[in-house]
Amino acid sequence: MGDLRYAFQQKTEEKVVKVQGRDLRISPKESYEVANALRGMNVVKAKQLLQGAIELKTPIPFKRYNRSGVGHRKGHFGPGRFPVNTSREFLKLLNLLEANATFKGMNKEQLVLFHVATHKAASVRHFFKGSPHSTQVTHIEIVAKEQEVKEKQNKEVKHGS
Repeated sequence: MGDLRYAFQQKTEEKVVKVQGRDLRISPKESYEVANALRGMNVVKAKQLLQGAIELKTPIPFKRYNRSGVGHRKGHFGPGRFPVNTSREFLKLLNLLEANATFKGMNKEQLVLFHVATHKAASVRHFFKGSPHSTQVTHIEIVAKEQEVKEKQNKEVKHGS
C-alpha cells in the first residue's frame, strides 16, 4: 500500500492534530453530511452531536443529499436523519484525534475541527455472489487545531460630565 496522504496541506505542523480513516464501510453521502455538520465545531460538542445521533435523539442535518424523502425532524429542524453507522465511525476517529492531541501535549477540550473531508474510495466487489453490486467505501480525514483562548480585556468606560 502506498503512502497515505492528506488533502489538507499545511507548511507548519504546530498545534495541529490529524487523523484518517481509510476504506470505512459507510455511505459516502451520509459521511458528507456528517462532515459538514461537524466542520468548525469544538471536539466536545461534536462528540455530543454524534452520540445524540447514535441514540436517535439529535438528527444530523441533510443539506445536499435530501431529495429522496428526507423529511424534517421535530422542532425547528430542517431535513435530517440519524446516520448511526456513520456517526459511530466518526466518533471512533474523534477519540483517536483526542488521543493524538494528548500525545502532543495539547488541550483536547480546546480543539476545533477545521478540516473534515470525505472521499469516495474504490468500490469493494462482492466476488462469487452472482451480482455486480459493490460495497460503499469511504475515506475520512479530520484535522483539528488548538483554539487560542482570548482573555477579555476590561476597557474602562469614561462617562462625560
